[in-house]
Amino acid sequence: MQMDTYSFGLILWELWHQAIPFDNDVQQAAKYVVKENSRPKIIHNIQELEELDGDDEDEDIKEK
Repeated sequence: MQMDTYSFGLILWELWHQAIPFDNDVQQAAKYVVKENSRPKIIHNIQELEELDGDDEDEDIKEK
């Protein structure tokens, strides 16, 4: 019943505001990343990941 109430609330919000809920969130998040220079960090073992061969990935996983 909680999901039905939430969905109904979102529909009412959308009808009242004539806009899609959370539609602008992705754009705001992108602006924040650029402004704060908070790009994702590169993981420390990226070199090991690049060396993995797709043909024998099961063996590579077992070795690690």
